[in-house]
Amino acid sequence: MNFKTIILSVSIFILCLSSIGIGKDKDLEQVFVNYNINGTMVIQSLDGKTKYIHNKKRAREQIMPEETFEIPLTLIALSTGKIENTKEVIRWDGRDKGSSQWNRDQTLESAFQTSCQWYFQAIAMSIGEKELGAHLRKINYGNKNLKYDFTMCWFDGRLEISALEQVDFLRKFYNHKLPYSGSDIELVIKLMPVAQTSSYTLRGKKGIVRTILPNIGWYIGFVKTKGKVYFFATNMDLPKTGGEKYPWTITKQSLKAKDLF
Repeated sequence: MNFKTIILSVSIFILCLSSIGIGKDKDLEQVFVNYNINGTMVIQSLDGKTKYIHNKKRAREQIMPEETFEIPLTLIALSTGKIENTKEVIRWDGRDKGSSQWNRDQTLESAFQTSCQWYFQAIAMSIGEKELGAHLRKINYGNKNLKYDFTMCWFDGRLEISALEQVDFLRKFYNHKLPYSGSDIELVIKLMPVAQTSSYTLRGKKGIVRTILPNIGWYIGFVKTKGKVYFFATNMDLPKTGGEKYPWTITKQSLKAKDLF
């Protein structure tokens, strides 16, 4: 191989790295710096050819998924027949659950929109630890760890997933590459809260890890814009006051920085 060929090969390699966002992403970094927030964000296109990452080390770290776990849990519940439809009611037991939105009978639709903790614990209980574990292994979800209480594992246990793994799951989910029916997948997609304008449609799910300090915020989902689809997963350490607004704010500003929102 002569010198010109080597130079050409190196140039092509560098160009390829740049095109898929492998290098340090300055746009995303600046958003986190502007808000003085420590965290990570992963963005990947539907075809996998474009990927942007802020804070690669943290993007690989596994963290409790909190409310974002309601996406796979709902899909598993539908596939196993534990939930028949979005209007099926589970009765509130009359005990205070810590939120006026939770202190009432719930349907899947209402529970998903308010991330009703007791409802999804009841769903997990109906599925059972053995079957839930089998499904997590089947879809390769995070570390698949259901200790110590499988009805609390996603918010006060050992089930953890990284931002990179969240994006991988979302791509399979959206592309119907998971071992579940297309109709169940589409139903869950429609349940995800939506932000929509004439130029984009975004569906996402927020989660707040409250059992550790600092609290950690998640925002995961996908955005359709300019005829393309991009998946994203953001997690971050939250400030002590007013922290719950940051997962959405950082995600929104980061997508804007990449001209995707």
